[in-house]
Amino acid sequence: MSKDYGFQIPHAAITLLTIDNTIPTTEAIDMIAPPTNDIPIPSEEGKTWHLKLGILIEDELFPYVPTDPIYKTKNCRRRGKDPLTPGSRLWLEAVKNH
Repeated sequence: MSKDYGFQIPHAAITLLTIDNTIPTTEAIDMIAPPTNDIPIPSEEGKTWHLKLGILIEDELFPYVPTDPIYKTKNCRRRGKDPLTPGSRLWLEAVKNH
């Protein structure tokens, strides 16, 4: 088939294994490399990285940080609009005063 096109066709390069010459499932699983986390987690003295929000939070505030959005007003909360940006000055003030 590659002679027709002048280059190797991907599906033509794949050889299918029969049941007789397959690798046992447990050996195949052992051959798979474990996932790696190449992205370093930012750190700073006195702060902890919040995975869901993607920001550093002061250690003393960390237990009080909600995972739900914080809104500017009760009206905004009812409408589900205009949440404060996590980590912004207003957001931090809302967490401290909550």
